[in-house]
Amino acid sequence: MGVAGAGSLAEVINTAIAGRDRFKTMETFFAGVGTGTKTGIWTPQIISRSGMGEAG
Repeated sequence: MGVAGAGSLAEVINTAIAGRDRFKTMETFFAGVGTGTKTGIWTPQIISRSGMGEAG
């Protein structure tokens, strides 16, 4: 890895730690996305066939 690699790794870790609050905010905002009826692409045609959600 070398000296430059170790310095880069430290920078990545410190940046991640500094962004912890921002990540928690985004995690809360996106909670539930990608699960249940929020999974995949729901086109108006699929919605009308499944009877779930609203088209458009």
